[in-house]
Amino acid sequence: MHLARRQAPARLRVFLILSLLCLGGVALYYADRPLPIPVRQRLFDGIVYYRRVHFLPRLFIAHIITVDLQPPGLQFLVTPGDPQAERPLKARTTSQFLREFEVQVAVNGD
Repeated sequence: MHLARRQAPARLRVFLILSLLCLGGVALYYADRPLPIPVRQRLFDGIVYYRRVHFLPRLFIAHIITVDLQPPGLQFLVTPGDPQAERPLKARTTSQFLREFEVQVAVNGD
């Protein structure tokens, strides 16, 4: 009976220490930078970027692009394949794709 009573405070201490370490990790991550804030920014006609910050169940940031399909001249480009190559698709970063194809917005849809 006495052993069970002694284990409960020890478990509570371990839980509290682990919780503080987790919170300390988040605090260290943001020590030199501010917390991100939500953003809504119109990039081009019909293209809007949103940054949504969520704190529950944990901190995460969602980057969202909405596209209105009505503006004239709007076109989409999917990574073109090369049937002559050993691999049909050339791997690129999103930034490389943006520069190579001179597009206004590039999204990694993988």
